Amino acid sequence: MSVLFLLLLSLPLLLSPALSFPFGNTSYFIDCGGSTNTTDPFNTTWLSDRYFTGGATSVVSEPLHFLYPQEKNLRFFPLSSGKKNCYILPLPNSRYYFRTFTVYDNYDGKIELSLIRRIRRGIATDPPVIGSLEIRQIDPLSYDSSTIGDKFILVNYGRLSCGSSQWGPGFSNDTDDFGRTWQSDSEFRTPNTKKIINSISTRETITGTVQPPNYFPMKLYQTAVTGNGILEYDVSVDAKMDYLLWFHFAEIDSSVKQKAGRVFDVVVNEKNVERVDVFAEVGSFAAYSWSYTVHNLSSPVLTVKFVPVVGAPIVSGIEFYALVPNDRSTMPEQVVAMRALKESLRVPDRMGWNGDPCAPTRLGCLGRSYMPSQQR
Repeated sequence: MSVLFLLLLSLPLLLSPALSFPFGNTSYFIDCGGSTNTTDPFNTTWLSDRYFTGGATSVVSEPLHFLYPQEKNLRFFPLSSGKKNCYILPLPNSRYYFRTFTVYDNYDGKIELSLIRRIRRGIATDPPVIGSLEIRQIDPLSYDSSTIGDKFILVNYGRLSCGSSQWGPGFSNDTDDFGRTWQSDSEFRTPNTKKIINSISTRETITGTVQPPNYFPMKLYQTAVTGNGILEYDVSVDAKMDYLLWFHFAEIDSSVKQKAGRVFDVVVNEKNVERVDVFAEVGSFAAYSWSYTVHNLSSPVLTVKFVPVVGAPIVSGIEFYALVPNDRSTMPEQVVAMRALKESLRVPDRMGWNGDPCAPTRLGCLGRSYMPSQQR
């Protein structure tokens, strides 16, 4: 399972200075459960396991299904190690991109095959487990943070690259300065869209890419989808939350040579939110992106339509992020008082207070995306 989100925080990292950015280049790539440093084929150096509060190490039950050590190793936190199941890293105050990789399988040999069909959704009682942890420092102004503020975590529900296969760190040698991976849009297309959609691409240089604060990569705009009709996407989400959507366009069809040559509406859950003329905004072979926020979504599905007005719609990418309120920080004096109380009551170190003290109250399993093992 891969969980991806953006976070603005201050916490008590591997320094991997491959590139120099004005906002810093602090990053960590931790092979949870790994005993040695390794370098993968994409030239990413993975640190041996560190910064954990406890737990034990293991490997996935079928390691041959995975290519790299950081996918095979894991750290789990049995009840005997206490309720503090954390990684605590010394990060400077900034904005960060987090990605975790976890394989939920029979790594400890305690799952009986006869019980698999009886598993129901409910409260988890198994030890927490993690395969790898990635942390990258990103531009503090990215993703419209000046408007959104620092009170929210952006949890990824879909980062779609239209007209291409999955790419980015861990999947290809294509560069994304923020470490983002981009999914193919194909599985999110509605049945009617699949009948009319066409993928197009170019090797031409796309201007306006890899620019602060978001550093969107050129590759994102070198592919696109179009079609003679409405292009529609459905993305499963959690209701009663706000969502930040980012749309990416580039006019890479050389037959469109003037304003009003291609015009279409962007409709989100049946609300027309924008009329788009990419050529009028930036010309041809240039990146154009903008964002829209959906407030208090009442449906478990986010539907995005690109409705033709003049010519056929064209789209290069879409991002879907839940705006999850950040938990309040614990005041230092409260920590001192709680520690003193814990010592006076002789509470064992392995015991927490009320559940896992590291666990956020609101995140749960938001923004999860699954990767079948046969893809690796």
